Amino acid sequence: MSNFIFKVTRSCARIIGRVIPWRLPEFYKSFKTHVYSAVYAKSLKGCGKDFYLEAPAVLIGKQYITIGDNFICNSRLRIEAFDNYRGEVFTPQITIGNNVGINYLPYCRHK
Repeated sequence: MSNFIFKVTRSCARIIGRVIPWRLPEFYKSFKTHVYSAVYAKSLKGCGKDFYLEAPAVLIGKQYITIGDNFICNSRLRIEAFDNYRGEVFTPQITIGNNVGINYLPYCRHK
């Protein structure tokens, strides 16, 4: 029975491989990321050229975040800028300069 399932699965994979180009998923991911980046770039306070941000990302307080030129970030980025907390009012500013790359699961610590 499992040999039959294997043969059917392999035959389906061959048919799909001939109908759908293998590069199509890569093209779709690249297209989706460029659209995602463009949407986020317009919502930030300031954004330079060549902004590339993979989904998912969480940016809270986008009106306080400025990002320079040539920024690339893999998925799971989280940046938060709060303008109030427990009744106190703040004017936060987060500025990321030019030529910055952030890889998967960034970990930053300040002592």
